[in-house]
Parts: sequence; structure tokens; C-alpha cells
Amino acid sequence: MELKRNDAGTPLWQVEQGRRVHTSTGVMFDEPVDPDDLERALDRTLAIFPVVRSRVVMKDGTTWFAENPEPVPILHRKTGIIPGSDSLNGHWLFVIYDDCEIRLAISHVITDGSGILRFFRTLVYFYCCIHDGTDYAPGDVTAVPIPAERQDADFWNLDYSDVSAVKPAVYEKTGFVLPSMQPSEYKRNIRSVLSVSEPEFMRFVKEHRTSPSVMAFLLFASAVYECHKEAQGMPVVGRITVDARRALGIPDTMRNCSLGAHMSVREEDVTREHLASTGERLRQLLKEQVAPGYIRSLAATLAETRMFPRDVKPTVSISYMGEIDFGSFDRHIRSIHLYEGEFHKLNIYVFRGYFYFVFLMGEDSARYAGAVSECLAQAGITAEVSGNEMLEDETYT
Repeated sequence: MELKRNDAGTPLWQVEQGRRVHTSTGVMFDEPVDPDDLERALDRTLAIFPVVRSRVVMKDGTTWFAENPEPVPILHRKTGIIPGSDSLNGHWLFVIYDDCEIRLAISHVITDGSGILRFFRTLVYFYCCIHDGTDYAPGDVTAVPIPAERQDADFWNLDYSDVSAVKPAVYEKTGFVLPSMQPSEYKRNIRSVLSVSEPEFMRFVKEHRTSPSVMAFLLFASAVYECHKEAQGMPVVGRITVDARRALGIPDTMRNCSLGAHMSVREEDVTREHLASTGERLRQLLKEQVAPGYIRSLAATLAETRMFPRDVKPTVSISYMGEIDFGSFDRHIRSIHLYEGEFHKLNIYVFRGYFYFVFLMGEDSARYAGAVSECLAQAGITAEVSGNEMLEDETYT
């Protein structure tokens, strides 16, 4: 399918040229990447997700999608490129490879974190099929063309005439601001990773009658209070990313369908004696905020105002991506890396029996990861923590 200029006038996220809001993911293989096989795999993947092969133009001060006739470049390099830069022929994604790694990034003008993972799993799957000389099985990953009317769905233009208002969730809107997030701080892209056994972590989660994303928030809040005495008496506010596709009835779309569930705690809520009751309460709050009726009501408001809520200032944003696997070719994958992250971001995923918590919080990333590790240790759970890792600055060229 060729994308045509969107004459319906659907506004996208208010994204300016070069704004660094995108998801970047890398996969390490057991052997060096073959660029010819990668190019063929990308061609197959773009045939399934043609909405990715697009450019953005401005009309009357609004961003629009349009067809991009230029091929998606594949570059041999280590350093990432900012999607939308001139060196990418106007594309809002990049595909690079170096040694044993394939790395992909897509700007949020095209899709959100859930969308890129679906795209990336398909790309990796096709690459392994071609590299191994194996025919793909349509049910293994996406690997089947998505009908245009579903993949190009946009929640801005859905019919919400049957939606009634729901009671809004009650939460603090402004949380304790991490020192590394202060405007005067020099923000460097630093990452630290905590890994913990999936069975052990899930046992801990169930003991506290909650869910993985809520428990991650509670552990992080505990770390904040441990690391910053000045946070005493102030709330820690979390924004947990919610994939709204299924609730909106458009599970196959690549467009942005990422909304936010919100919750807050204070220091007394995360003490050992109150942790289970807090976890159960916040799990119920999260359940209410991801209910189809609630999401459709929220989406109706957003579609009417064409704006996302900006009045919430969370202490941390959490994206729980669930389990990531690559179908029958998972055996070829050595490791997964999440490079993306706004500051004050905590990305979580499960891979090969381990939960990975990716802290992207400036120079304090390892400090928070270490404090979370100490909380788990008190519950008899061993976690491994990497030190601060400086990520390279992405470029426009």
C-alpha cells in the first residue's frame, strides 16, 4: 500500500523537526549481521507495515503524513541518528547495524513503544528466516500483511458518540522532582540495568497482591525516599504507559495508542508493613484506568481537544513491555537493549526468564537501581545491577 497525503486532516503529535522523542531498540546476535539479508528482511517488513515508510509535512502549522518515495536507508555505524533528520531522507526511523547488532528507532510521530516492538520482532524474524534459508511460518510472529484499514487506524478519528463520561481517577498531579531532572542540570543520557529472576519477582509481586508495573513503581518510590531525604512529606507520582489498542478496538494499528495511567504514594505507603495494602490498592486503581470504558472516555476527550494532558508532572514514567521473544528464532538472540528514554524513565521487559529494569535517570540511574536491589534483597531476592553506562549522543548525520 502506498501512503497518500492525509487529506482528512488528522493532526499528529505536536512534534518539531529533530525532537528526540522516539523508541530505540537493539538486538545482539551470536554472529555478525549480514547487510544483504538485513536489507531483504526490511523490504519484507515494510510490506507489512507500510505506514512506517512515510514522511511528515507541515500544512497550516499542523503536521501531516505523506508518502515518502525515498528508500529506507540501512547504515553501517554505531551511533544512532535522530529520526526525521535530513540524512534519513525524511524518514522517521533508522536501521543501523554494527558487528553483531541490529538497531532500530522509530519516532513517536509514527508509533509508540508497543508499535516498534511489533515491527522489530517481524524484522528480526524475517532476517533470521533469510539468513538461515528457512520459510517463515505465518503464525510465528506478525509476518502476515495487516489490512490497510486496520494498520492505518487512528484513534483521533474513531467514533466516540456512544461514550459516556466516567469518574476520573484521583491522584496527585505533581510529584517530587528528581534532582537530575532539575532544569539547571546538564542532562546526559545514562542508563543502568537491574535484572532479577522472573519467578522470584513474580512471587514477590503476588505476595503483595499487585501487578509487575505497580510493584516496579512502588520499588522505585522506595528508592527515591531512600536516596533523597528532602522527598519526605512529598508524593512520588508515577505515569504507567497503557497500550490502548485493544480497548479501542484497533489492535493492529501502528499509530500512537499510548495513554497513561497515574498513581501516587507517600513515604508511609511504601513501608514494609503497608506495602501489600498499597500494592493491592494501586493494582485496583490501575485496573480501573485500563478498563475499556475508561480508556474510550479518555480518548474521546483527547480526540475532542486534540491535546494530550500536560498538567501531570510525574516523578517517573514507567513502560512495562511484557515478555519479548522472537518466535522460533529466539535461539539466535544473545541480548536485547533499550537505548531509548526520556529522562526520569523506567523501561521494563521480560527476556529469557528475567525481568530487566532499565533506569534512564541521569547520573543517579545506578543509585536508584542499587536502592531497588536493596529492597529486593530484604525480601530474599537477589538482583544484579549494572553501573552507570553513558550512552552515545545521537546525531543528525
